[in-house]
Amino acid sequence: MLGLFWSARLTPALTQQLVELPDSCLRLIRDCQARGKGVIVITMHYGDWELQGPAFGFRQIPMTVIAKRMRNPALERIFVKLRSRWGHRVVAGRFAMLHVLKTLKRGGCVAVLVDQHVGLRAGGTWCDFFGLPVLTNSTIGQLELRSGAAIVTSIAHPLPDGKIRIDCQELAYQPSGDAQADIQMISQRCLDFCEAVIRKNPDHWLWSYKRWRARPHPELGRFPAYSQQYGV
Repeated sequence: MLGLFWSARLTPALTQQLVELPDSCLRLIRDCQARGKGVIVITMHYGDWELQGPAFGFRQIPMTVIAKRMRNPALERIFVKLRSRWGHRVVAGRFAMLHVLKTLKRGGCVAVLVDQHVGLRAGGTWCDFFGLPVLTNSTIGQLELRSGAAIVTSIAHPLPDGKIRIDCQELAYQPSGDAQADIQMISQRCLDFCEAVIRKNPDHWLWSYKRWRARPHPELGRFPAYSQQYGV
């Protein structure tokens, strides 16, 4: 997070020194873009995830970034300015989906952080995460079904020398025809991807608030003590 405030100093040359972005990642995203339906790049609060912004921006892969509204408008303006420096566009609020669909229709890229809590009224859905149900974002599934866009995972793996290596994989999915079931399945697969990454190196997952704060039933069960039944 502190690195984001320092990132205004980044240049293409310095970014290449700090970030290993394999040509295979660039080819994957551009091959997906060549299909003409856009690309949804999903990532998480893992490693130095903010460095993915300049790494892709300096390689001419601009993205429309879906963000959550911050409680502090002044801080939000700073974050949006910093994250937009490399040709990206940050969208949030009620018209975010419209901007995102336009990006995908043009064959562009959309970036989403998928390890956040999203309430039911905001489009969340219950999925399994480390053996417990959590509310998570269903936007990726909705976008995929409405646009036919490819879904690509991107992770910033920390390296021993302080650099990062970006790893990208396509999260292939064949719609079944049942829209609600497809949205649920895609949402679950996104969380399964997050869980698999975290299980390998849990110390690189930056999590600063209570991910399991909502539960779908009154019984505490295996939920942490801070959790509450959703809607109570």
